Amino acid sequence: MKNKLHTILLLFVCFLSLFACEDINDKHDIYMRDGEELHVGKMDSLYLYPGNLRAQLKCWITDRRSVWLMVQKDNSEEEQWISLPEGNREDSIVVYIEGLDEGSNQLTFMTTNEDKSVFSVPLKQSVTVYGEKFQQGLMQRTVEHVEAAEGFLRISWGPKTTEQLVGEKIYYKDINGKECTHVTSADNNVSVISNVDLSAGMFEYSSLYLPVSTAVDTFAVNKEKVEYTITPRPEGMKKNAIQIAKEIKLGWNLGNSLEVGSGETAWGNPKTTKELITAVKNAGFSAVRIPCIWGAFASNDGTYEIRADRMARVKEVVDYCMDNDLYAILNTHHDWIDKFNYKEYDEALVAQSEEKVRLIWGQIAEEFKEYGEKLLFACANEADVPQAAMPIFKRFEQAFVDVVRESGGNNLYRTLVIQCPNTDINRAYQYMDLVEDYVPMSLMTEVHYYTPWSFCGSGEGTYFWGEEYKIYGQIETGYQEAYVCDQFQKMKELFADKGIPVVLGEYGALYGGKKKLEDPELQAKAEESRAYFMQYVTEQAKNYGLIPFIWDDGWNFPLMDRKNCKVIETRQMDMDALNKGAEAGVYPF
Repeated sequence: MKNKLHTILLLFVCFLSLFACEDINDKHDIYMRDGEELHVGKMDSLYLYPGNLRAQLKCWITDRRSVWLMVQKDNSEEEQWISLPEGNREDSIVVYIEGLDEGSNQLTFMTTNEDKSVFSVPLKQSVTVYGEKFQQGLMQRTVEHVEAAEGFLRISWGPKTTEQLVGEKIYYKDINGKECTHVTSADNNVSVISNVDLSAGMFEYSSLYLPVSTAVDTFAVNKEKVEYTITPRPEGMKKNAIQIAKEIKLGWNLGNSLEVGSGETAWGNPKTTKELITAVKNAGFSAVRIPCIWGAFASNDGTYEIRADRMARVKEVVDYCMDNDLYAILNTHHDWIDKFNYKEYDEALVAQSEEKVRLIWGQIAEEFKEYGEKLLFACANEADVPQAAMPIFKRFEQAFVDVVRESGGNNLYRTLVIQCPNTDINRAYQYMDLVEDYVPMSLMTEVHYYTPWSFCGSGEGTYFWGEEYKIYGQIETGYQEAYVCDQFQKMKELFADKGIPVVLGEYGALYGGKKKLEDPELQAKAEESRAYFMQYVTEQAKNYGLIPFIWDDGWNFPLMDRKNCKVIETRQMDMDALNKGAEAGVYPF
């Protein structure tokens, strides 16, 4: 009985509910007849960005019933209808309001449903746009100088007179006759374009302006023609990287001197003299690599200004080489590129080091910009770069190339040496990514060779190298003559065959720190084996396109007697072997 009463009550409640809902619908219809309005959702967070007789609208419209956007200008009857994009309404909607008048525009915005019967609450906002009046007040940026040579244009711009000037657009033909454009930032005082067909003797350009920082359109000044004549390489800079490489018979390192942050003589070597460099020349060398630290002699105020006495001293040593008609490679050694932590870094640290490269090398480039082709620049030494950090390393090296070229003068054509990661042959072969340089045939790369370390660098490792010397003692199997050729072949394939010489910036076998054998006859054979290593590596380096620079630190790898300015007597056999290998080797280019 209770169950029946419960069911009857439930049916009665449902019956009353149906009448109530119908009554609500009736009242809704009455309200609509009496003028009650319905609205779709209005726009949220409306932003307007000015352009050329138009504005960009950015807003959020979450109500999916909003299908159209109606825009009215200055309360006029003229309406512009814009179809709203479908999709995820959680994202912002970006549309353009076209056909506005130059100056201030008061705009009214409403969204509506598909049949345009239900509107949102209107929103009003003004925007100032730009047009012909703004265009008429623009002026072309001046071109101060154009250098056209070997397929590239280097354009020097006049001063940037207003912040509204944002860039230049350059029109030219490439070497294949294709019409091309190049846009450069107005913050750059110099623009460089490569692979240009210079036979036209002219290019055109337009200066680009942005009325305000939030504008979505730039304004271009009418094109202006600039004529030029092809500039030959200046005197003293006629040779490219390959021609320079072929002139270097054998190179020597001024090690543990100018790369010492605590001072040139702090690691036991005497102050470098012109007499020493003359002795290096007389010993048979035709080039000197000058390892050099700069950060230890620069200010720490963010400008990294190099001390005048430091710059003067480096210049003095470079001049010793120039006076002896020697090639010289001036680098940065034990400095920020080498010391950068390529395993733990963020963008702020990368940008800071990149700026150091530009500031330090900007000063070096300016100081030596009038030196001739016998001076080469190298941006680093042994930077421990894993494959994942190669893009960071490349940024540093690209900054080096760019700032040297931008400095102008002879630096525009100077041969530049780019280090491989850790100057390691295997890393280079696996993942080296070479920088870009618009001056053709003006780059070299650099690797080092101390293999096997048990022979080359260990004080109590192996004493013999070369297959014919294994009868006298242990050699490290797998790292003898064939390995040298295999490694150097990698560099030939990767670089030399493509017209890029490779600097073998360091190689050698331990001398000063090698414990002598007790048996005098075996010791003599060990020294003979070391000389054979010197000869073989030098000869094969040249055969495969590597320019040999023997390492001399004055202590563990000494070759020159720096106090008496001559070859160390007990190392004359090694010196003879170096010369013999250098004379036997023939560059493949």
